Amino acid sequence: MDYCGYFFTYFSPYCASLEEAEKLEQLRFIENGFTIQASIYNAEIPSGIDTPEDLQSAINFIKNAINKNATLINSLAIKSIAKYLITIESEQCLDELYLFLINHNDKVLVLGEGSNVVLPDYFDGIVIKTNLNDIAMLTDSKVTVGSSFNWSSFVNWSLDNNFHGLENLSLIPGSVGASPIQNIGAYGVELKDVFVSCAFL
Repeated sequence: MDYCGYFFTYFSPYCASLEEAEKLEQLRFIENGFTIQASIYNAEIPSGIDTPEDLQSAINFIKNAINKNATLINSLAIKSIAKYLITIESEQCLDELYLFLINHNDKVLVLGEGSNVVLPDYFDGIVIKTNLNDIAMLTDSKVTVGSSFNWSSFVNWSLDNNFHGLENLSLIPGSVGASPIQNIGAYGVELKDVFVSCAFL
């Protein structure tokens, strides 16, 4: 996420030894300590930039990709996009997130599944979402679950695995990560009755 560092490294005249050996410019990132991510994209990608028309086509392509990636999903189906949308795929991403935040003086919104929230047409700041869906039984009476795991799905999982106590909280919208913030409750049961701790990173 340290985009300035990425571009400085990429456009520097220094040619890394791995890049020279394999003829892959992406290896310049890796040899300089950065990480890269490969994604499958199903749209037609411009093959090169050789004319002013090619340049404009590439600019339009990038703008469309950014707008698509920055769309904020929410339960009210409000069409909303953010200046930046960052998805945390693992705890290892947090160092990069920290560097990005200290280099961008923008307001920050941590967003779960987008339920119980009215979003603006355009959020002029950084939206952070997580994609942490791991779930594991620590003991016969204790379980840990990732913040982006759907709450109602977690209730169903707990019943399937003989973790009882959450039955009354079924079908409440949102993610597990939002549940302690709201102390969700229904029919005389609240999360605090079964909640032990939260890892805040």
